[in-house]
Amino acid sequence: MTARLATVAPDLVSRLDSLSDDQLGNVVAVAAREAVTRSGLDEATVSTALDLIGPGEPDTSARWAVEVIGTQLDERAWDIQELENDSQQYLDAFQRARAAWAV
Repeated sequence: MTARLATVAPDLVSRLDSLSDDQLGNVVAVAAREAVTRSGLDEATVSTALDLIGPGEPDTSARWAVEVIGTQLDERAWDIQELENDSQQYLDAFQRARAAWAV
């Protein structure tokens, strides 16, 4: 697990470290789906990639497509912050970008 997560939830890190790869894949899928739902991210490519999360070989083309979306959403969030100075729009865009990267 990441060092960042260990600083805020060390108990969670130890629990996640004890899971099998299949169990961890299920946790990742649930967390990513929740991030997408809460952020309001509505992209067909992201939905398709979410359905592919789980055991087995990752779908690299789906992953690449979602990374492109994540990059675009990050750029949009920065544009909002720099040009429009609207903190709520920025936070919304930032959450969608983070949700895409979670996938």
